Amino acid sequence: HRKVDLVTTDGFLYPNAILEKNNIMNRKGFPESYDIKRLIRFMGDIKSGKPEVRAPQYSHLTYDVLDEETIIQTPDILIVEGINVLQVKKETPLFVSDFFDFSLFIDADEQNIARLYIERFQLLRQTAFQDPDSYFHGRFANLSEEEADAAAKHTWKSINSRNLHENILPTRERAQLILKKEADHSIQHIFLRKLWRHDLCRQVLDVVILHWPAYRAYVVHVGNQYGYFAAQKSFFISPRVYSAKR
Repeated sequence: HRKVDLVTTDGFLYPNAILEKNNIMNRKGFPESYDIKRLIRFMGDIKSGKPEVRAPQYSHLTYDVLDEETIIQTPDILIVEGINVLQVKKETPLFVSDFFDFSLFIDADEQNIARLYIERFQLLRQTAFQDPDSYFHGRFANLSEEEADAAAKHTWKSINSRNLHENILPTRERAQLILKKEADHSIQHIFLRKLWRHDLCRQVLDVVILHWPAYRAYVVHVGNQYGYFAAQKSFFISPRVYSAKR
């Protein structure tokens, strides 16, 4: 069995003390709130094959980076998850995405993302925010449903929506595979950038099997046989049927 590890970029946020010192706590999640140089060093160590690489941990309870670290030991596959992994910064000659073998962007209409954010906020108000150790306990735990709804909408409009349009959506077309989620979380559209190397095709086929009869474009896996695909555009568009291999 392949060894698979997951690292989120939350751990590479600057600690709250630094964000507060620089007066950017309200910009948490924006590009300047991440220690990108540290993340790039981490990716470089992974790609160079170091036997042990340490990744910082993050707590959503305390809303801060922890002193504890996760030790990554030569996985076969490393999934790096975060809203900033396809972003570019002028401060460094390397980008995080330079170290990726394959990149995937999960997309959705903004109205669906905003609705899910508000629903999640209400759920957390009744659960995690009730914990006295929660960073948000004194801020949101005692709000009424109406007050919490207003607070969530304000946060979405003033912070999250801005970050989405300024820093996240502009990176979408840099991904090699885009999955478009609908309101019910189903994947109804898949956009796959043209890949010409057969080994990359095999990587894609480990994840999904796609078929577009209308576009005469397909990738198919049957036993150990892999089909090829072709298209005239940069992305395949609107698959009529698809299935997940895993």
